[in-house]
Amino acid sequence: MVKLCTADRLDEKRYPPELFHSPAAHLTGNWRELWDVDGVDSRGRQHMVAAFRGWLAGPGADRRSLRAYHSQDTYSGPENGLVPQDRVVRKPSTPVRGVHVEEGSTEDGRVTWVHFSNPTLLGDVKAPGHQKTVPEFGTLDAHHMVPAIAFGHAARFPLR
Repeated sequence: MVKLCTADRLDEKRYPPELFHSPAAHLTGNWRELWDVDGVDSRGRQHMVAAFRGWLAGPGADRRSLRAYHSQDTYSGPENGLVPQDRVVRKPSTPVRGVHVEEGSTEDGRVTWVHFSNPTLLGDVKAPGHQKTVPEFGTLDAHHMVPAIAFGHAARFPLR
């Protein structure tokens, strides 16, 4: 995703025109929202943040939005680099048995940051006789639980 955010031209081997059905300039110029769902960048977190900031400032910037969701598996640090820390609220303010969620948005609402402690995403929900029919809390590691929450949360925001 980071390569796609920073490309002036699409790599036609990775992104064949037959599948994307539009020239790269049209795709990147009309791309309005990016969901970072516990993503990682082999070049490091700072590189990924810089790529996202660059994408937010790209063609049609006033219409672009970023929704970022992370577990402790992919992010730990004092600042997320996307939303100012004074706009991020931790609930509960004092974690209980390691459970907490941080959420915040930029003043213009274009960027949302949500960070889950791993204990928030883990747990044992299996009652005796329980049969698993969908992914659920406690059946996967924290990283793989983030999409179960992120997709529904990100979908609440209207496109710009």
